This record gives sequence, C-alpha cells and structure tokens, in this order.
Amino acid sequence: MSLAQLSWGQLTLVVCAIASLVGGLVGRHLRSVVSHETAGAIGDAMSTRSRPGQSRDSSAQSVRSARPLSGRLRGGREWVRPQYPLLEAGTAMVFASVTALLFRRVPVVLLIAVLWLAAGAVALSIIDARSKRLPDRIILRTAAGVVPVFFLSALAHQSWSVLGRATAGATVLFIGYLFLLLAWPGGLGFGDVKLAPLLGFVMGWFGWPSLVLGSVAPFLLAMLIALALAAAGRLHRTMTIPFGPPMLLGAFLGIALGDVLARWYLNIRGVG
Repeated sequence: MSLAQLSWGQLTLVVCAIASLVGGLVGRHLRSVVSHETAGAIGDAMSTRSRPGQSRDSSAQSVRSARPLSGRLRGGREWVRPQYPLLEAGTAMVFASVTALLFRRVPVVLLIAVLWLAAGAVALSIIDARSKRLPDRIILRTAAGVVPVFFLSALAHQSWSVLGRATAGATVLFIGYLFLLLAWPGGLGFGDVKLAPLLGFVMGWFGWPSLVLGSVAPFLLAMLIALALAAAGRLHRTMTIPFGPPMLLGAFLGIALGDVLARWYLNIRGVG
C-alpha cells in the first residue's frame, strides 16, 4: 500500500511515528546540550557547602541535583544518568503529540518549525529547572529556526494580517513580561523576558485565542506547581520556581487548545 492510498487517519499515524523517531534522535542530541549548559551549576552547588548555616544534607542534595546528564569515564567510555532515557522518550512523545495536533492544521514546513520550537522548549525547560536560567544562545537558535520560516510563509502566501497578528503577539508579550520583571524582580528573570516575544510570535500566528490562553496558562501552571510543592512540604519562603517551563508548556497549550476553547465559549454563548 502506497502513501497515496492511506486515509488521513492512517497517514497521520505514520507521520506521528516518524516524528517520534526523529524526536528520539533529537533528544539524544539535547542530552549533550543540556549537560553542557547545566555543567556550571555544579560549581555553584558545591560552593554552597562552605556557606555558614547550611546543613551537609542540603549541600549534598544541591550537588546531586546539579550533576550533568552524562560524562566520560577513563578509557573514553560514556556514562549517562538515569534521566537520559526519559529525555529521549519525552522528546519523542512531544514530537509525536505536536505532529498529531498540527499535521492537518498547518503546512509541513510550519510543522517542522514548530517541532524545532518544541526541541528548544524541551532543552530550555530542563535547563531552567536545573539551573534557573534560560541561555541566550538556545533562545536565539530556537528563534532562528522558527521566525524566518513563519515570515517566509507569510511572504509566500501574502498572509500579512497573520504576520501582523504574530508581531503584535510578540510585542505585547515582551512588554508584559518586561513590566512584570520591573514590578516583581524576584518572580521573573530576564531570560523569561527574552523568551516571551518568541512565544508570543508563534501563539499570535495561530490566533488571538491561542495568544490569550498561552499568556494566561503559565501563571496558572506556576500556581499549580507551587501548590503541589507546598502540599509535599518542599516549598519555602525563599524558594523561586523557574518560570520557563510553565511559559513553554502554556504556549503549546495555547497553540493546541486556543481555538477549541474559543469555539466552545462561542457555542455556550449561542454565537456562531
């Protein structure tokens, strides 16, 4: 049976399977990226051992949490932390999920751009969770693989209104997060501000409902994380929750569910 003979559902399954395999390979590459970007956290964690008033247990826990995902043993053999297979499997699952959601909605070239964004999102989320920072070079590389593709797509199809909406989304989100950084310095970092326009651009491209949902969702997700940590007794007053992972997950929730929730709202209001 050729691809031309497949139904839409069968073709989607085939494409999702291919995307999953590609995601696993990408996850293998992300392991070295994440390990490189979080390696500096080891020195920071070990330096806390000499700080007065900190227990040995908490210092050891900081060092353990800052260890890289992989490394080299004598003789050139490679060791990998147990989280590494989860990184591969998680990236494969992300790629398959994004493909299943967008395969029928966008051209293949835009789907590839969103998958590039998803790969950057996986790396940035892990790095931010482990070292509480969003590296500029990964944000820039992610944006370089996303924004030009969307721009050229708008140029090819003369979708100027869509491009204008995406630009407005990037501008609004950048200004909003910059204001929050100035008003609430301890809650956000400048990395969050630099990531915001990229996410705003993509969410704006998919529509105003996606932009609204993707802008609100990170704060709800961060609140749920804080409540979960509090319930587990792991939340203390001086603790800061990395905001990058909620931002990225919220953006993809906005892309996936924005239009669905908008249609649901209009239906219950009796509009459309």
